Amino acid sequence: MTSDLFTVLAAAPHLSLLNSESAAWQRLVSVGGDFMVRLALGAVVLLATLWASGAAAAFVRRLFKQFHRAGVADQTLQSFVASMARYGVVIIGGVAVLQQLGVQTTSVLAVLGAASLAVGLALQGTLSNVAAGVMLLLFRPYRLGDFVEVGGRSGTVSALDLFVTELATLDNVKVVVPNGKVFGDTIVNFSHHAQRRLDLVFRIDFEDDLAGALGVISTVASQTQKVLAEPMPICEVTNISENWAEVTLRAWVASEDLATVRSNLFVTVLAALKAAGYGPAYPHQVGLAPRPRAS
Repeated sequence: MTSDLFTVLAAAPHLSLLNSESAAWQRLVSVGGDFMVRLALGAVVLLATLWASGAAAAFVRRLFKQFHRAGVADQTLQSFVASMARYGVVIIGGVAVLQQLGVQTTSVLAVLGAASLAVGLALQGTLSNVAAGVMLLLFRPYRLGDFVEVGGRSGTVSALDLFVTELATLDNVKVVVPNGKVFGDTIVNFSHHAQRRLDLVFRIDFEDDLAGALGVISTVASQTQKVLAEPMPICEVTNISENWAEVTLRAWVASEDLATVRSNLFVTVLAALKAAGYGPAYPHQVGLAPRPRAS
C-alpha cells in the first residue's frame, strides 16, 4: 500500500507535464482553427469586395449612358467617376478584411492618416493639380475637342486627366498645362456655343458716299454663304476719325465656320467696294499758309 502511494507520487510530475502539453496543444489548435476561419471569411470578403467594385464601376457607367441618351457621354468624366466608385468599394472592403483578420483598424487608419498628411505636405503642388483636375472634371468648362485659351495658351483640347491638360495649337504643337494653373486662371472656350459673331472693321473715306458703302457691305454679307440669316447681319458706323469713318460689319456664323467666313468676307467686301468705286481710305494732309511775320 505504501509502495503504491510512493509510485503515484513519483509519477505525478510527469502527469502534470503531460496535461500542460496537452492543454497547450489544444489552445494552439483552437487558435489555429479560429485563425483559419477568420482567414476564410477574409478571403470571402475580399472576393466579394472585388466583385462589388467591378459592379459599382459598371453601374456608374450604365448610369452615365442613361443620362446621355440624347448625346455622347463624356468618357473622361465617366471613367473618373467609375474609378472613384471602384476604389471606394475596395477601401471599404479592405478595412472589413483587416477586421476579419483581427487587425486593429483604428491604429492602421491613424498611421495612414499621419502618412497621408506628411505626403500631402510634401506634394502640395501635385495635389493642388489633382484637386483642380477633379474640379475640371466635375464642372466641365471645356471638353475634348474644344478650342480654348487656358494658362495664356490657345489650342484644341487633346487630353484631360487629373494632373494636366494637353492642347494642340494651330501649328500642331503639343502644349501641356498643369490643371492648377488652368483652374486658377481665366478659361476662354471658343467652341462652347454653336454660333459666334464675327466683327469686321472697314474704313470709308469721307469723300465717298458713306450710306452707299454701308449698303454694299450689307448686301455682300447677306449673300455670303455660311452667314446666318438669323440673327441678320448688321453694318453700322462705329467710329469717326479725322480722315475716315470706321464701319463695322457684325455677322453670325457657326463656330466651326468662323475662320473661313472671316477670310471670305474680307476678300468679297473689299472687292465689292473697289468695284463700286470706293477707294482705300488714307490720311489727308492739308497745307497751312505761313503765318505773316510781325513788322
